[in-house]
Amino acid sequence: MSVMDDVLAAKYDFEEFATNDKFIDQGYYDSEDGVVVKDYHMEWVNALEDNQKVAITAFTGSGKTSIPGVLYPLWRIFRDPSTNILIISATLSQATRILNEIKHHIEHADYLEELKPEDRQASWSKSKVEFTTGGEIKCKPIGNGAKAVKGSHVDLAICDEAAEFDDQEKFHRNVRTRVESQSGDICLISTPVHENDLMANVSDGEMEPKCKLCRRKLENGVECPEHGELEDREIDGGENISEMGFWNKSYGVYEEDVSPDDENSFPLTTSDETKYVRPLFPENFDRQKIMKLREENMTMFQKEYLCEPLAVEGDLFDPNDIIELYDKDEEFEQRRRDGCDYYMGADFAISHQGDYSVFTVVEVPPDNKPVVRWMERIRGMGIDAQEDRIKDLHSVFNFTDIVLDETNFGSTAKKNLKQAGLPITGQDFKMKARNNLIVGLKSKIESEEFRIARGGERSKRLTDKFYNELLGFGTTETQSGSVSYKSTAKHDDTVMSMAMVMSSVEEKKDVVATLAF
Repeated sequence: MSVMDDVLAAKYDFEEFATNDKFIDQGYYDSEDGVVVKDYHMEWVNALEDNQKVAITAFTGSGKTSIPGVLYPLWRIFRDPSTNILIISATLSQATRILNEIKHHIEHADYLEELKPEDRQASWSKSKVEFTTGGEIKCKPIGNGAKAVKGSHVDLAICDEAAEFDDQEKFHRNVRTRVESQSGDICLISTPVHENDLMANVSDGEMEPKCKLCRRKLENGVECPEHGELEDREIDGGENISEMGFWNKSYGVYEEDVSPDDENSFPLTTSDETKYVRPLFPENFDRQKIMKLREENMTMFQKEYLCEPLAVEGDLFDPNDIIELYDKDEEFEQRRRDGCDYYMGADFAISHQGDYSVFTVVEVPPDNKPVVRWMERIRGMGIDAQEDRIKDLHSVFNFTDIVLDETNFGSTAKKNLKQAGLPITGQDFKMKARNNLIVGLKSKIESEEFRIARGGERSKRLTDKFYNELLGFGTTETQSGSVSYKSTAKHDDTVMSMAMVMSSVEEKKDVVATLAF
């Protein structure tokens, strides 16, 4: 083929681009044939071409970084040299590694010559590559995502190993909302970490198909009441589109329930059954390698190669127990419902930089489990303003009991609020009392004694904080040999607020039971 033929073929066909040594250094990869593009790789590329937001959960060694994280951005730049791309990882070293792979291909590719500036030392750095054509690729850790996006146009943001982004709110606030506002594209790629990580949350649920033109729901999946039958590009939602609008799919190392006659399929026996599976990437993971990985460490295999996140061993709280409490049909609301009793736990702080004050409201209906109905997390508010806020919430919910942290300045708030006629119970935070609160909360979570409202953006954001703080708790031993519970998380305010209010609900339930007897 001539140069022109190569270029035209590569512009219209990702596989032609990715497997041609004139564009991509094939010797860079371990395979004898260089880049191997599988059907599921093309599914990723097509998803990126057709959707503004994409979340790919895939097994280790699947090509999830090289295909959507390196080769696809290069293909975008090749087709539109003015494209601005941002690569974000949990750490700068992770993001830099991807950028170095991109630099390597540009340096060694004959047909990418026009992208190279004459003075690369001046325009190429550890974290940025600028092209003669006006485009650029930057890499940043998630902590600096705001600086990377602010003030610049981003056409494509690649978030590598996004499940490792601990502060999900930072991603949504600094990256997602800003890239979306500029009509840029976002791609999240990762193996899972746990069942409430960023990948799981952006992939949650399914968006009901709507017309992009008028946002009305569709009849039969394709028919708009106003605009008639729509083409795929005119529809939002549907298959593989989450509630947040992300095209998403999870890819394990093998396909399940295939025919014994399928090429490369083999029987796999579990405790329950024998089924046939087929390796998704047999060039890298054939039957022998899959069975070896499975036998070496089943827990690791499930997480890394089947993309089934498990509880983190050693945590005081099991992530799956917490997730069982989520009720997606309920939302956070500041509204009192007839026949319900309300309780609140208040954990105080007054620092502008340190801990947060958290107020958690639990609703106890007459015929269902208690539900966490409201939560707010604030920082930098003076104690007088916090007292006023508690009074405001009491005017809405008419609390049966308010349990508050009576240590330090909390004792003043307790006195003032009692004098104002509010039903206040003080809670001290000495080690024994604090341990009892944590043990009580753990028991309630494991026995599923309450629900957590999970519908709506506010409830998801704050319950994510609660979830992540819970996972930080572990058992420690004091110098005297006593057992204590300590969190490695940066904050534990939502947990302590929840533990206080749940202790009040327990006590009230016991009183009712005694009276009934």
